Amino acid sequence: MVRRYRLRRLTAVALVLCLVGLAAVAALDLRIGFGRLLLPAAPSAAIYQGPECRSDPHANVYVGLRLVLIRPCVKVEGVVYTAERAPDGDLHIGLYLPPAEVTLIDEGNVRQRGGRLVVEVVPADQVGCTPGRPPAASDQPAENLGICTGANIAAPAANDLIAVIGAYVIDAQYGWTEVHPVWSLTVLAHQQPLPSAPTTAQALPRWFDWVLHKAQAAEARYHGSSSRLVRLLHRLLR
Repeated sequence: MVRRYRLRRLTAVALVLCLVGLAAVAALDLRIGFGRLLLPAAPSAAIYQGPECRSDPHANVYVGLRLVLIRPCVKVEGVVYTAERAPDGDLHIGLYLPPAEVTLIDEGNVRQRGGRLVVEVVPADQVGCTPGRPPAASDQPAENLGICTGANIAAPAANDLIAVIGAYVIDAQYGWTEVHPVWSLTVLAHQQPLPSAPTTAQALPRWFDWVLHKAQAAEARYHGSSSRLVRLLHRLLR
């Protein structure tokens, strides 16, 4: 009798846990579903289809899983504020956008990057990278950085007006939008005045950036045990 009672109790507890788990998954799926409606809307003029676009937006990107793809290819113009090389070898460019393209940034760009769009050129596309060989100039193992493409993209100067073509993404680790990777960079003019920096009122808050950031933190903390959740978030938000 006691064993039967314990068995029923354990069965009931297991059933409750299963129901709670299913409810949590359903709630997460619903929440992410609403999040898809809030994705930054790339201006129609920025959406691009040309020979510079590539079929795999994550190719040659270090830890490409953190980048949530919004548009596979865009063309954006802006004025360079800074251009500097990061420890992972990427060329980081802070780009001030014209008013018509301010919707390409989110609140993370305003609060953490001074209202600038983050533009990144990976080592495989930078000048001096020998086609067919892995890049070498970074603190990451060469095998993590892909193979040099021969794009030979050089760093622009501050106050250059440039046009970049690449994938439009959200960096889930930091919660801001980027063009990353950049596949083409053209300098249109030099010594251009910097546009005024956008405010948070012009960039909608992105609560799902926080969700993705927490998932990424869990990924690092538990050494890959949350990778399924991160992949799920990426698939649902694409």
